[in-house]
Formats: sequence, C-alpha cells, structure tokens
Amino acid sequence: MYMLTITTERYSRTDSGKSWRTHPDTTESETLAWNRTDPDPSDPTGQAWITRERWGEDVHDKMTSPDTLRWFRRLGGTEHTERSYTPVGYIVTRLISTSPDRSIRHIRTFRISNC
Repeated sequence: MYMLTITTERYSRTDSGKSWRTHPDTTESETLAWNRTDPDPSDPTGQAWITRERWGEDVHDKMTSPDTLRWFRRLGGTEHTERSYTPVGYIVTRLISTSPDRSIRHIRTFRISNC
C-alpha cells in the first residue's frame, strides 16, 4: 500500500522585500492513502477496507493538473513544477506557488512511500 505525504511550507518576504525568507513561516503535513480502496491506516487490525472520500492520487491530480496550474497563472500567480520518478510513476514531486501580489510562496512536496 502506497501513502502520499504532502508537506506544505509557507514563506514570506524578508523585511527588505527583495527575497524570500530562508526558513518557512509555517509547515503543515498531511498523509493520505494513494489508492481509494486501500485499508484504513487508523485501523490497528488493518482489516477494515473502506472506500475513501479523499485519497492521495485524486488530491495529487487535482493539485498538479495542467488546467489547475493554468488557472492560477491566469490569476497572476506563478506555478513551477518539478517531476521525478516515484514508485507510482513519473509525477510532480514539488510544486512552488507564488501569490499574485508576490508576498507569499507555498512549496508543496509530494512524497510516495510504501507502508
């Protein structure tokens, strides 16, 4: 069973406003099962098979699809993706998003692990 871990780091501008801070202001992490019908990770027996409302592959596809990136670029922000090979294929593993007013930058890292 593969698990997707999404780590989101939020950066703001330095006091001079010319560059980004070296350390993130906030860091959040979320872990989701990659497939929709994988066993529930919160079940200690590992026997409960459920159909999930939200699963990793769907969330990843919605966040990194070309249409989504194009939409945010049209709003005035910038979107940069980095791809690499993972156990589930050649996918986006890092997404760098900058707000339209260039004051906030989010760096999302996608990590696939085998549990």
